[in-house]
Amino acid sequence: MGTTGVFFALDDEIRDFVQGERSGTTDDLADIFEPFGNGGYTFPGLVAFYLYGHFFENSKAERTALLAVESFAVTGIFTFALKFSTGRVRPKSAQDSGEWNGPNFDDVSFPSGHTSSAFAIATVFASEYKNNRWVPPVAYGLATLTGLSRLNDNKHWASDVFLGGALGYFISKTLIKLHSNKKGRHYTIYPRISKKETGLVFAMQF
Repeated sequence: MGTTGVFFALDDEIRDFVQGERSGTTDDLADIFEPFGNGGYTFPGLVAFYLYGHFFENSKAERTALLAVESFAVTGIFTFALKFSTGRVRPKSAQDSGEWNGPNFDDVSFPSGHTSSAFAIATVFASEYKNNRWVPPVAYGLATLTGLSRLNDNKHWASDVFLGGALGYFISKTLIKLHSNKKGRHYTIYPRISKKETGLVFAMQF
């Protein structure tokens, strides 16, 4: 939160700098990395990875895919709750970074959903395949570039991107820890959505 506060103070300057350096090349790069935080692309990819693990009897791939989907869903719930409750205006529409309109479905800049999703998935892959020296830097590198693409496209403030990344990282680390309880208890957190309620279900299996 302290680091997010620092970015709050620098949001306007960072936006002006990034937009001043924006070019056709940075736009092309942003188009490449933006999909890594887009559920329309990442969710089917995770399903495909799970099917790969299932048909080739790779239990690690199956576990990783399921953990990533769970992290993606839970992070999405928290991200949406913050977006709706704070009502921060996106930089492309705001005159300055201090425009917050409170609960609404239109102004949803804070935090960055693309970045939180990208880091939620990246953290799972980096943790599950930490013994492969290439996976963690590639996973976190792609997530970071996804966040930078949101700055380039003027869709988010720097503080939105930073907090989004932090949410994805820490929520995923928490879920991984719950699933890896050494005493034999296993935990699951998953979203529950119906016509009457929206929330999270916490289940513990002995």
